Amino acid sequence: MAIAAANSQIVACTDAGCTYAQDWLRRITAPLIASTAEYALGGARLDLSDPTVWDLASAPFFGVKLTESAPTKSCTARSMAFTKDLWQRIGGFPESVFFGEDTLFDHQARRLTAPAFVNSAKAVYRPQYTLLSAGRQLARYAISDGILGVRPARLFRNAARCIVEVLALASLRWSVVPLFIILALESWFAFHLDWQILRHTGPRALLARFVFSVFVPWIVAGNQIRGAITRRSPANRQNLG
Repeated sequence: MAIAAANSQIVACTDAGCTYAQDWLRRITAPLIASTAEYALGGARLDLSDPTVWDLASAPFFGVKLTESAPTKSCTARSMAFTKDLWQRIGGFPESVFFGEDTLFDHQARRLTAPAFVNSAKAVYRPQYTLLSAGRQLARYAISDGILGVRPARLFRNAARCIVEVLALASLRWSVVPLFIILALESWFAFHLDWQILRHTGPRALLARFVFSVFVPWIVAGNQIRGAITRRSPANRQNLG
């Protein structure tokens, strides 16, 4: 409703729970004002002033970076700008889903135009996760992906990890080598994106990252399949009261 009512031909989106640099609006809209793009994405970075270990552990699995300069290709309406003309050609954000409306909007936008990625326009995110709340959030996103039928490659990758882990455990009767290989691969999945930064955060954060990374394929694959089968979104807790 706000976008429909806006007089401006350039629209920028922020998200509740995030903060922004003073020049964020100038940076995220710069490609649109210069007419070099119709669509711009800034991504998000973690607020490192007081993160929980589970904020640090879960960040890459939500597409959240640890530094302002880290390159991002992910879509999030936490930091997004587009022309109103593009929004109208797409048909706006879908209103039939509770999670993932920015994902669907992004899919349609990329069919029409190439996005500009503005690494210096990240939203600053401070989720204050526990292990349980981070897992639940990841599960909700995975259910939404299953309902919407998006990210099939992500489902395949995570289901394959689950299968390989089970096979490695089953093979312990004969050899421990497959398990050591899996542990090495899981360490790579956990740390390859931001090891240089994470290694300074202490052993608790490193252990939390590894534990969460091991849980990720099971949460994602199980809930994405669940969403595809049930086609039912989780209840909006804000409306349950």
